[in-house]
Amino acid sequence: MHPLLPRTAANVEELTDNMNGFGHQLQTQGKLLEQMAKSIHSFKAETSSGLVEIKQKVGLDKGDMDAIKAELQAAKDSQAELVRIRTRLRAYSKEETASTLLTRRVYLNADHFVDLMHMAIEDELMISEEDARIYAMSRKVYPARKCKTAPMRVWSLLMRSRSHTLQAYKEVIIPVYFEHIGVFGPAPRTKAGKRKRQSAADLQTVADLMDKPTAEGWLLNNRYIESDEGYPAMVETVKQFMLKVGASKRVVTSKNVGVGEYVDCTVGHVSIVSAIIRGELEKAAGIKPQRRSGLAGGIYAEFAAEVPRLDDFLPMHDVPARGLRLVDGGDDDRGKLDKDDYVETDEVLQEEALDMAALEAGVVEAMEE
Repeated sequence: MHPLLPRTAANVEELTDNMNGFGHQLQTQGKLLEQMAKSIHSFKAETSSGLVEIKQKVGLDKGDMDAIKAELQAAKDSQAELVRIRTRLRAYSKEETASTLLTRRVYLNADHFVDLMHMAIEDELMISEEDARIYAMSRKVYPARKCKTAPMRVWSLLMRSRSHTLQAYKEVIIPVYFEHIGVFGPAPRTKAGKRKRQSAADLQTVADLMDKPTAEGWLLNNRYIESDEGYPAMVETVKQFMLKVGASKRVVTSKNVGVGEYVDCTVGHVSIVSAIIRGELEKAAGIKPQRRSGLAGGIYAEFAAEVPRLDDFLPMHDVPARGLRLVDGGDDDRGKLDKDDYVETDEVLQEEALDMAALEAGVVEAMEE
């Protein structure tokens, strides 16, 4: 046997083993490449499907970005227009409360508020009354989260003014009254000595500082408005409320001996103040929940219930007495709201008017300022 044959055979065997190893590696790599190809294909399919879905959502036929830009600009224009109308509506509402001589117009029910809304739209956009009604019920797009837009009914967004108006009232009424009866400490003041406005987050709740039996005691026999402690606190609060709504001329300093300062108001002005006070006491007493749902927390029903309580207690004349001069004091029907005043519109409006989740937070804030 040739001496090189065994060595050659060993080399061939080693080479065969190496080739088999290369074959396994290639097979493994082929599977990996196959898996990669499937992943790429799947990714392309998903991406294509996603683009189609996006195109469908924004209404594009050929991926035209101009349509997106146009819709976003329309949303911004709608927002700016809404802010203008809202500003006018809040001014009209404030003027109504400040100047009215009728109890039922101090805090408007939902139907009357909608009439005021139509007037604000009509005046701001300079359109007819009928067109203003159509505009209020129309849906417009507004900026939403993640550079999208959300269709909302104009009327729904404007109805939120009721909740924000109520909150502005509470920011004056609650601190003044409950400081006066000793529940709250003195409110912070500005350098000029004026009461510094506190946000809703800064305001302590009555329930935090008043236990249940104490709250029940203030509610018993309407002590919060009829007692020697409650009445002067209520009168001072009515005064500050009138200043808040811009009715400073209705806070009068008399030159007649023994009269002093008094507030020229309706039973309704006193009622909206005492309704908010009573509401806080009922929360502290556990009669009603801390958080209320619905437009303005259902305050109109509470206002409507408070009017007859005040009508029974306050004098039936229009002569200044104990800090008040009731301009509707001589009206035998002053405590009776019109039969169509107490309506269910507030409840009907709740869902749509409070469904703001889709809108961008900055949009809501801009409309509320």
